[in-house]
Amino acid sequence: MERLSIERLHELLICDPDNGLLVWKNKKDKQGNLKVAGGMNGGYIQVRINYADYRAHNIIYAMHYGKWPTDTIDHINHVKTDNRICNLREATHAENCYNRPRYRGIGYKGVRKSAGSSTRQAQITVNKKWHHLGQFKTPIEAAVAYDKAAILLHGNFACLNFPLEQPE
Repeated sequence: MERLSIERLHELLICDPDNGLLVWKNKKDKQGNLKVAGGMNGGYIQVRINYADYRAHNIIYAMHYGKWPTDTIDHINHVKTDNRICNLREATHAENCYNRPRYRGIGYKGVRKSAGSSTRQAQITVNKKWHHLGQFKTPIEAAVAYDKAAILLHGNFACLNFPLEQPE
């Protein structure tokens, strides 16, 4: 699928990067107001243009920066519908994965129960490879070890267990 030109996007849409909203220039609702572009699909806002579907965050990024993203767009705060430009950043697939929050029910990101033991294991993924960070007596100790490694290995894309605290 060939992407629309940035110029064509500007012909069709009004973009407000501060609130993450796209509005059609030539479509109005019943009250005569310009129509908001897009609808929900898979948790993301998606816009259909010329029978092709585009995610709103990609359009907003393209209209704001004047170029389509080369890889993927990461929602910094993990909210898929928060398309404010301050919440969007270009990322590789790996960086986008680093920024994923912990899975529900596990407790802490990068922590799992050691098989046949009461200890907890900390591990982290870098470039599709798991790295064992050690065995710990408590889940919190393992989570802190994960956070330290994530800061070093994932940088700005690190999604921490304790984001407001600085690990020692």
